[in-house]
Amino acid sequence: MTQEGSNMSELENNINKINFSELPADVATDILSWIPTQKVTIIRRVSRAFYTCISTQQFALINLTRFVPHNQRTKQQTGEVSEWELLLFTMPTSFQAHGFSIIFEQMQEIFWVNDPAFRHPFFTDALVIPAAICNALALKHLTMSGCDLYGAAEVTCHDGIVSELFQLHNLVTLNLSGNKFRGGSIPHMVGNLSLLVVLNLSSSQLGGELPRELFDCLMLESLNLELNELVGCIPNAIGRCERLKSVNLSRNGLTGDIPVELFNCTDLRRLDLSSNQLTGHIPAEIGECKLLLLVKLTGNLLSGELLDHFKNSFLFDV
Repeated sequence: MTQEGSNMSELENNINKINFSELPADVATDILSWIPTQKVTIIRRVSRAFYTCISTQQFALINLTRFVPHNQRTKQQTGEVSEWELLLFTMPTSFQAHGFSIIFEQMQEIFWVNDPAFRHPFFTDALVIPAAICNALALKHLTMSGCDLYGAAEVTCHDGIVSELFQLHNLVTLNLSGNKFRGGSIPHMVGNLSLLVVLNLSSSQLGGELPRELFDCLMLESLNLELNELVGCIPNAIGRCERLKSVNLSRNGLTGDIPVELFNCTDLRRLDLSSNQLTGHIPAEIGECKLLLLVKLTGNLLSGELLDHFKNSFLFDV
């Protein structure tokens, strides 16, 4: 047995010797809160009484306040996902709310891209985005791309993106591409993100229809939902997002016409609707988008001429 394993066994034995019923709850909480957070997470099931004690919000707050470094450094500063950032995914639920509040108290950006730390054997269960992420209120830029994250916890019987994430009203960038939301839909609450400029949910196994509320994000400039399992029509409401410069809805199962309202977005530079099941005529209004540089419409059942509408575009794939 390693030294660390021996220490853990000794700690568990000592905990089992404590008769919690003879201690006032606040005394037990104060004593046990000196156990390092990392060890609390590992041994939380050593006894029912211990588990009950550490599952309270009071214990979590005291424990985290004692052990989270005041100068906690995150991946943006070190280049690596920190121990505390990873721990957020395995903490008991009671810890997660305080964990996000304390660890990301002033943090405006989370940037995790294809990080091998998330595929470490340390994670024995599927990783989900904790609902408590809504406590990281300062966040403006959230990127968790290619981290093999799932949707809400298995026990809720609900897949998709955890809805609490859309309580982060200061978000400007949201990138959850390359994850495993297993056919879950894009929550209607996405419309709460009124400051959102960049949304990338590509290659994330999302299904369902495009929610109309998505296009309440009037500041949106870049929308990438490529390679999902989206169905239904493109909502006419997309024309409300007049700041859009890049739209990629390719490789889904979208049907119906291309809405003429899309071309209210006259700042469009890139439009990719390829590999869907779109029908009808290519709207003549596409010619109003004088700044378009790339248009891809292949793999649909569209009719009509395109090239006659453009002088500036250098790449068409129709």
